Amino acid sequence: MEGEVRVAVLAAGQLVGLSPETGELLWTEPIEGDQNVATPVWCSEKLLCVTASPSGSVGLRLSKADGKTRVEKVWKNDTLQIGQTTVVRAGDYFLRLHRE
Repeated sequence: MEGEVRVAVLAAGQLVGLSPETGELLWTEPIEGDQNVATPVWCSEKLLCVTASPSGSVGLRLSKADGKTRVEKVWKNDTLQIGQTTVVRAGDYFLRLHRE
């Protein structure tokens, strides 16, 4: 997985991985909620998917087996709910940019 170019998109009720060259659907993962406002944030082989619904946030680890991408849910936080696209990665932390 490391070094491969992939696109992750939060869609209605699911997170999908696509090949940017062909548009091929590489994997899907069900995500609770009905909003797809926030942008997924990559961190090495981990992916943070931030949702804007009461379902909170999910951390997924992607790996490859037999030429296919495998998705494993490694953590879930019911209280981390961010409804904007302004989440950035800073080392091992994810920050929400906020302006008063």
